[in-house]
Amino acid sequence: MDPTPGQLIYQNPKEVIEDRLQDLDSVTDDEQAPTGIPRDVFKGPMDSWHGFNKEVSTFYANQHLQDAFARTSGMRIDVDAMKAPPYWADLNHTQVTEAKNTHFSLIHSAVNRMFTVAKALFHDATPTQTASLQSIPMTDDWRFVTTKMRRREENEEFEPNMLFKIPGNENNQMERVVGNIKFSGTCHIRQNWGNSDSQARGSMRHIFGQVARDMRERGLRFGFISIYEETVFLKIERQENDGSYTLFYSDIVRHTHRTVMGSDQQALDSISVRLGLLHLLHRATYEDVSTWSFNPDDIRSEEWACKELD
Repeated sequence: MDPTPGQLIYQNPKEVIEDRLQDLDSVTDDEQAPTGIPRDVFKGPMDSWHGFNKEVSTFYANQHLQDAFARTSGMRIDVDAMKAPPYWADLNHTQVTEAKNTHFSLIHSAVNRMFTVAKALFHDATPTQTASLQSIPMTDDWRFVTTKMRRREENEEFEPNMLFKIPGNENNQMERVVGNIKFSGTCHIRQNWGNSDSQARGSMRHIFGQVARDMRERGLRFGFISIYEETVFLKIERQENDGSYTLFYSDIVRHTHRTVMGSDQQALDSISVRLGLLHLLHRATYEDVSTWSFNPDDIRSEEWACKELD
């Protein structure tokens, strides 16, 4: 289990990726600012991502990945020391508020540790072992940008809370996955879960609106929405019958979920937030750009998401 803040504990990469997140500190008044309120409503087609758990199970069972876990089983990671690793801090875009809030907690407990696992799997790997991981595909060459959260009255232009990138040619940072974080003090995913038609405040369409807009604007197929205690993974997919695009959403992954194999040893009964993130980045690592991106002009913005009316 993850330690409480300040407590040192050492785990190998497999244990880290499988483990649950730390419990979130109590929400403060600062976290209940208007910045935590969703500002867009999703209007397009959406459906449950029924195959998400099966996809993650297949990825997790990949022999090359399991071989890497076995090879690094003796490695010990100081999970309490992962505060600001250079693979996101060196971009000079990091503007996390000083207060320990939902945003920082997700970065610290989920994102940083997921990246650390990816780095560890490639550490001291032979050329053959590196090629095996790359064939999954996986990479340890991710860049991570997080933007400062602004109060609504200060700035009407909003950027994604999180962008995951892979360097392209001439150091061009190619965006691959977008994430959106909401404060648990103002947003609860499970509260109105299951009603895919409602556009009322707190509905699925209300909660998904902002990240769905960000995904369409950037032409990115994969994203996620999180309040730390609840995370939903998203993908945009084109329908073969009519060429329209649909937003698919996974089941809610709780911060307490661990990666647990089913009794049949064929599929996972539950997945951790870290493994879900690693899987999303795996899906966005393919060289075929069409597997993780699309032309934003294929979706009419006014038919996809709209601003919430005050």
